[in-house]
Amino acid sequence: MKYWFVCSIAIVYNSFSFGQSALLDSSELFKHPLLTYEDALKAKNRDTVYRIDFNQPHERRTDIPIALFSFRNLQELDLSECGIRLLPPELALLKNLQYLNLSRNRFSSIPSIIGEMKNLISLDLSYAQFKAVPPEIGELKQLKELNLSEGYFSSLPPEIGNLVNLEELSLGYCKNLKTLPKEIGNLVALKKLYITFSGLEQLPEEIGQLKNLERLDIYDNKLENIPVGIGGLTSLKILNLMENPLGSLPTEIGNLQNLEELHLGGSGRLLLPDAIWKLKNLKELFIQTSGLKVIPNDIGQLTNLELLGLWGNQFKVFPTAVLQLTNLKSLVLGKNLLTNISDSIYVLENLELLNLKENKITSLPPSIGRLKNLKQLLLKSNQLTALPDEIVNLQELTELDVDSNQFVFISEDLFKLRKLDCLRCSKNPLESENLKSLRSLFGFRFCGQSRF
Repeated sequence: MKYWFVCSIAIVYNSFSFGQSALLDSSELFKHPLLTYEDALKAKNRDTVYRIDFNQPHERRTDIPIALFSFRNLQELDLSECGIRLLPPELALLKNLQYLNLSRNRFSSIPSIIGEMKNLISLDLSYAQFKAVPPEIGELKQLKELNLSEGYFSSLPPEIGNLVNLEELSLGYCKNLKTLPKEIGNLVALKKLYITFSGLEQLPEEIGQLKNLERLDIYDNKLENIPVGIGGLTSLKILNLMENPLGSLPTEIGNLQNLEELHLGGSGRLLLPDAIWKLKNLKELFIQTSGLKVIPNDIGQLTNLELLGLWGNQFKVFPTAVLQLTNLKSLVLGKNLLTNISDSIYVLENLELLNLKENKITSLPPSIGRLKNLKQLLLKSNQLTALPDEIVNLQELTELDVDSNQFVFISEDLFKLRKLDCLRCSKNPLESENLKSLRSLFGFRFCGQSRF
């Protein structure tokens, strides 16, 4: 098979005729098979080949064969993990391409000719090694998905704002990226923006112009503040700001009335605005490792809340304000300083998961047996010596974790919990006969050491 490294587009034009045929919409395109390059070469009519997976795990290529450009109707091309060090400008001759995957290669630059591939809908340049995003990227006006994750670039060109049809932008693991251009606010169709595990130090005020944005994920960056413009994201459903050194949040966050998930914490010193308790459509709220000692009664306004995560705070007393949240299905209070839980825990009748790991709890109230829907009870690393007899009333329980407590004896009555799939009780000073009996009774359901 002949491979080629020439730079002259004219040579390719002399070899093949490139006409522009009608593009298939995605529903029609994906009815056609995704062919390996070898199978595509066997096609009787190359004009009927629309999709090629050039990457095959058993055969790593570092160059692109000239014959690839004979597939003039090609609309999807996977060149991922091919070890490509140089993107040939002739790639732009594939005028009909809509889906191009160039991820996990080794090219240090993106040729400006990328801007001529004007029919691209999806472009994946993730996990490559390029150090700059060319301004010509802004010519891809039809683009809906752009993945630049793990790039080495330190900025985005202002022309990124020309991608008015872009719906999803991924910038994860871009450690050199410190800020976004103000033109990011021009991406009026954007629905999802991922900037996880990157080096972002600030957001432009123009971020608030993204009126159609539904998901904003900025997990693990270096943000010390959030612009008040964030209040303009009125379509936002998911906001993840965890693992940023934030000291406070703007009150404008209360404008996000469509928000369903809010993830905060990680800095150890987050001051929460009262506006958070007015986000009445919230279903999931995580406030982790934020130094919280109390929860205000206003949390009771979050009547739709189903998951509340308060891991890694400084609660010494069970936050009784959460007992107002009768729709809760998951309550996470692990890694706090609790010594007991409220006798009124039973009012959370819809609770399916109760995570109390890594506290200082010495006993559980008998009322815990009234949590009829509870499936997971996680009590690892406390100071428990016994479980209340009423525990056997939890007939929906599938997992019980009491690892690393002070149990000398665990009642065999737990065998009455017919749905219990996993009992974890390692690192307890259990009597040897009791341990043997539990293993005999539970068999494969005796899971031993906790996974976490």
